[in-house]
Amino acid sequence: MTHSDVSSTNFKQRIIIKQQGSNQVLNIENVYCFRAANGTILAGDDQGQFHILSETNLSELEAQLDPNVFFRVNRADIININSIIKFENYTKETLALYLKGFVDILITSKTRTANFRKWLEM
Repeated sequence: MTHSDVSSTNFKQRIIIKQQGSNQVLNIENVYCFRAANGTILAGDDQGQFHILSETNLSELEAQLDPNVFFRVNRADIININSIIKFENYTKETLALYLKGFVDILITSKTRTANFRKWLEM
């Protein structure tokens, strides 16, 4: 096993979603966005559906995700690099992000925009 094999296995690979008395498995690779809203964390998938997660802290969830794939663009949203359709300047210090299957346009925070640009080029 190489170092990269070991480090990648430490990241969350799937999420169990409790839904109407049953459990559903959502593979992390199918999650395009995590969003914190009103004390709840939602996982937006590649089908454009949102699922309520049992996790309640976006920072704790962020620490369990592969930083090569997921990036926290603002205090409410973590995105999957594979979900980005395009991005454009929104203001001088922020970007507007367009994700596959999502109507909402996400805006990077001023403090994260420079790191987001670097992350995209890795």
